[in-house]
Amino acid sequence: MLLEERYRQWADELVDLSGRNDLISFRQTKTSTLLPSEEAIERLFKEESLLLSDLIDLETAEDRKAASGVIKDAIELEEQFGIEVLKLVSGFASWKTDKVASPNAPFLLYSLVIDNPGASLAKVRLKLISTESEVNPVFILHLKRRLNIDIDEEALEEAEIEGAETVQKLITEKCPAEIGLKIKPGFSIKNMRYQKLPMVKDLISAVDSLSANTLIAALAGDNDSRSSLKRDIAETRQNEPDYVPPENEFLVLDADSSQEWAINSALKGQNLVIEGPPGTGKSQTIANLIASYMAVGKNVLFVAEKRAAIDAVKK
Repeated sequence: MLLEERYRQWADELVDLSGRNDLISFRQTKTSTLLPSEEAIERLFKEESLLLSDLIDLETAEDRKAASGVIKDAIELEEQFGIEVLKLVSGFASWKTDKVASPNAPFLLYSLVIDNPGASLAKVRLKLISTESEVNPVFILHLKRRLNIDIDEEALEEAEIEGAETVQKLITEKCPAEIGLKIKPGFSIKNMRYQKLPMVKDLISAVDSLSANTLIAALAGDNDSRSSLKRDIAETRQNEPDYVPPENEFLVLDADSSQEWAINSALKGQNLVIEGPPGTGKSQTIANLIASYMAVGKNVLFVAEKRAAIDAVKK
């Protein structure tokens, strides 16, 4: 139970389920929100690609400013983090709770794509990636974690396939009458950020597999796992490169002694963290480590939160 509680604590730290989150208390602002016309909504659901001027009035300075901000943020988030966050919101949920001051959660989300991200604002086109909706996952997580409402994931997925009315009926039936859940109609376009939510779902649903991993269990505070890791520490001497034959060294970039020490430790199977300010050679060390692993027939998975870090190592 200790490990499960720890994983849930990690999950809570990764996603904000309070009223500070736009996915719990939606805020319509002049610089980040677009209010499309009813005609534009109908055309989007017919899977048409629309100019921004088809969605809003670009002749007004306020709408033009909002459109510029929304498109700029959507492109930057896709380029930097590889995430698509531009959403068409359909419906807003409100309920009685002492957990949030003014709950106003987007109910259904539809993913939008920018057809021509390099175009001028007047020529930018948007379309729906799919006409199938996604129930706001942060809203569902809030109901589960903050209000202890049991909503079955499989039942929710089946309801999503059947359509918005089935989804609304399912959630309304699951919520006790005293919270007074209401779904108000309305549409809005905004960048909705929740890139860490898949990690949250993994932490909550994969307790057994996480606990079976010695390293993760040790990080969560399991004493047996910590003892196991301590017994498995591989000793690597800093002068080890002096005794490695050149034909057994597979560095593709220059490396100083501290970088070689980190690489040799990892090659021996040691778990480690490499730290250093910008410009100290972390990307070069990772590239050398990848090359060294590949040279001995290993597969390597390299992940990074920002695209720039991936590009640096790839280069």
